Amino acid sequence: MGLPEPKYKESIESFNLAEGERLLMGFLVARGVAHPQKIVQQFSDIAQAKKQIASQLFKIKHWQIRQGSYSEIENTEATWFIDPPYQFGGDHYHENGIDFNHLAEWAQSRNGHVIVCENTKANWLPFYPMRELSGAYTKTTEAIWSNYRHNFQAVQLSMFEPRHLTPLAPDAGESAASTSSLQASAESASEGTA
Repeated sequence: MGLPEPKYKESIESFNLAEGERLLMGFLVARGVAHPQKIVQQFSDIAQAKKQIASQLFKIKHWQIRQGSYSEIENTEATWFIDPPYQFGGDHYHENGIDFNHLAEWAQSRNGHVIVCENTKANWLPFYPMRELSGAYTKTTEAIWSNYRHNFQAVQLSMFEPRHLTPLAPDAGESAASTSSLQASAESASEGTA
């Protein structure tokens, strides 16, 4: 990547950058910001960030980027990683007038694996706490919602009671009838131990 590596407190405006380069550099010069910045901040490591981006380009070269509303995206089978400006704390983004009830319905209607990021203050989906993070001014607990089971649910599992967020489909070659008979056998076995 032929992007410059300005030093601490140096402005990226002193470099002749194309619009896309300027926007990328604006996020590299400061960590965890909602908008591109102009001045290199103390903890930015532009050289390391450039190496990381270059090493991962093969993962995203096929991506298509379209500017528009999330509600305009066709519902295809995919892994949906949804990370909107947060309900509480996302007020620094230009586009933050989100109808969270609509977004919840939209996220739950996607085909495939859906992962939604938020913090634990949000109430528009049943989010599970994931990790506490310390920002410059506040601490927050990152949280996720997914239509698939994940490790952050922290629920007690039973050997005889299937607990799935999505309906359990029969395995390849296994009929729905045999699945029902297995569940009935498990239920009668658990009743015998009660």
